[in-house]
Amino acid sequence: MVKIEEIAHAVESYRPSLVSVAGKQHAAVAMVLHAVNDDTEVLIMERAQCEGDPWSGHLAFPGGRVDTRDVSPRSTVERETLEEVGIDLSAAQYLGRLDDLCGRPDSRLVISGFVYRAPSQVELKLNREVARAFWVSLEKVLDTKRHMTYPFVYEGFHVPMPAVDLLGAGQPVLWGLTYRFLDLMLEQTGRKIPTLAWK
Repeated sequence: MVKIEEIAHAVESYRPSLVSVAGKQHAAVAMVLHAVNDDTEVLIMERAQCEGDPWSGHLAFPGGRVDTRDVSPRSTVERETLEEVGIDLSAAQYLGRLDDLCGRPDSRLVISGFVYRAPSQVELKLNREVARAFWVSLEKVLDTKRHMTYPFVYEGFHVPMPAVDLLGAGQPVLWGLTYRFLDLMLEQTGRKIPTLAWK
């Protein structure tokens, strides 16, 4: 089991590696957690299908791009989370920030990750950008039997990426930056998502 108190202690003391956003686009995502007995669940959403969006239908965290109305990437993620899934993170316990990540070494998009403990009473209210949202046990994320490769295609090349099958056959899998942020958070508690998919 992964207790939320372990994550809170680890993330609060973590010193994230931040990336300069000068000349780049900037986005932020929220890892929203809540405790269930001795385990912890994280909120995952499935992006709605949208023509022209290469990430349509993918699993992700709430969040979005920083814009001029935001005073910080943290304010971005709080605004976007309220808009997308109806959770007011100003009423949540802010646990801390993780490293900034980029999708690829040559990417012009920097993504910041923030971790919160959800308010005790949460009612999800999804907007049109979200097909569905659900809570996933971190034990399920760590279950080696759920690990697989995702056949990502980049510039014509097939690049097998580590992924987690959370929902079963024919459903989207957890991979990419969402996977990497979860792995980074869990690593701070002495755990890592198994990398069997790379072998």
